[in-house]
Formats: sequence, structure tokens, C-alpha cells
Amino acid sequence: MNNLLLKMADNSFGKQSKLNAVPWKYCTVSYKNRNLLVKFEISETSYQLFVTDLVHLYSEQLLKTDLHSRTQKLNPKIEVPTNRLLQEIESILSEASSWNTGKMHYLVEVREVAEAPVLKVESYLAGVPFLWEFYLQSEHGEQFNKQVVSPLLYMVAELQRQQRELIARLKSKDAEIDNYKASGATVSRKQMETLPFNEENFRNDMNIMKDVAENLKMAVPNVFSKDAQKLYEYVVLASYEAQTLKSLTAETEQCRDKITKNETPKEITTLHSHSSCSQKDVELQRRKELQRKLEIDHEKKKKRKIKL
Repeated sequence: MNNLLLKMADNSFGKQSKLNAVPWKYCTVSYKNRNLLVKFEISETSYQLFVTDLVHLYSEQLLKTDLHSRTQKLNPKIEVPTNRLLQEIESILSEASSWNTGKMHYLVEVREVAEAPVLKVESYLAGVPFLWEFYLQSEHGEQFNKQVVSPLLYMVAELQRQQRELIARLKSKDAEIDNYKASGATVSRKQMETLPFNEENFRNDMNIMKDVAENLKMAVPNVFSKDAQKLYEYVVLASYEAQTLKSLTAETEQCRDKITKNETPKEITTLHSHSSCSQKDVELQRRKELQRKLEIDHEKKKKRKIKL
């Protein structure tokens, strides 16, 4: 399901949205006493990177020519092909949660340049000391909302939906157990017997201040754990699917309006060729074309009947 959504998002909104759906990784380094999060996308000839401290958003995109220029500047004695260089950069970023911990051989230093962080990474490439620096630039508020705020809101909304569903299922199980008991069934082992689920008591138990405060100490790492990363990816892709379907529905209505106004097939074809929906999903395009053909044929038949 996620692969299908990812394909739809990629087709509909391009490579940028594919990076949007990449979940954040927790970093073990900080900037201005705030832990950093990182997400990235590696292609055959470039990389794109986002970094946030949950207050600001920073980014860098480097293409093939700039990659080699920076390599020569930072590692003048090393010659490395583009694919091998990008593999090393991907490895560095993938291990962000292990930077400076001793688990991996990546030593990362964060400094500030032009009010934005620069990540200096020392590692080894094929046994040779290798240096890389990510020069980040500040992003505008709209991008921060797209990359950070909206996905987190989607996650909260989805977790609330899952909680409601779980509570409903617990109540359903209790009703099933009550039915068994009414029929004379008993629990074989007394210690396995449980009290009926009480939603109000459950919520009160979950709102104990001490437990909440303890959980918040590790809020950032926990929110971006592996399970949470899967949820992040799913809700972002699901949001793109909803946007795509909404857009397709609107465009389908526009096409129907054109047909209703008795426009010629040539005009309809021209409209279709310039419609962005033809770039979004091949299957939906095929269905729309079939539907249009049927409607056009139907209109032709109606006109023939009038002539007769």
C-alpha cells in the first residue's frame, strides 16, 4: 500500500514530494542546544538534505559538478567517482542517530555560518581519511510547515483515529465476553479475569502528570523512532493521495462541463492533453478517456435521433 501511495505521490507532485514523505531521523548532535533532525534523498548525481531543530528549517541541494568541486576543496588528494561519493554521503546521513557515539566512525561538528548550521563530518573512505561539510541555508516558513508542522499534525490525527478504533474494539470484546458469561461460560483461571474496560478511567490513568513528564524527557527520540517513522511516511503519502484524488475529481468535473457545453471532440482532446491529470495516474487517465468517449458517443447518438 505504501509503495502504491509513494508512486502516486512521486507521479503527482514530483521528486520534491518524494523527499517530503521521507521520515525524519533523530541526530545525536545539537545546534544552539537543540537536537537536530535530518531527512534526505540521494539520486544518481545529487543529494538533497533537510535539517531542523524544530524551530527552524535548513536545507542543501548539491548537484554533480558542485559535488566534485567540494570534494576537491575538502579532500584535494582524493579522487572518487560520483556514485561512490554519494554512497558515502548516504552512509553518513543514514547513521545520524549514531554520530559521535563511538558506534560508527563518524565524528560530526556543528558550527554556525551566516545564521545557519554547517555540519562538518570526519570519516574514512576506503580506509583513507575523508572530510565532508554540509552548508545549510535557512528555509522559509511555508517549507517548515510542509516538512515539519503538517506531518506532525497528520500523525496526531491518525493516532487519535487509531485510539478511537482501539477503544471501540475493546468495548466490543467486553460485550462479547458478557455474552459468554450470560450463557454460563466462566474463566478457567481466575488470574486471567479482567474488569470491563472503562474509557473514562483509562483516560484518567493516562493523564497522570508524573508519567507524562517522564515520557516527555525522551519526546523527540521517541516521536522519530522506527515505528513513528513508518507512521510519518504513511500519513504524508495518504495526504498526497487525498490531494491527488481531490484534484482529479475537480478536473473530471471540468471535463464534464466542457462536454455538457457541446464542445467538439477536438476541443475536449486539447483540454485533456493540457490537463495535469494526465500526468498523475495512468489508470485514472485511461478510465477518464473511456468515460469521455462513451459520453461523446452518447451525445452523437442523441443528435442522430433528433435529425431522424
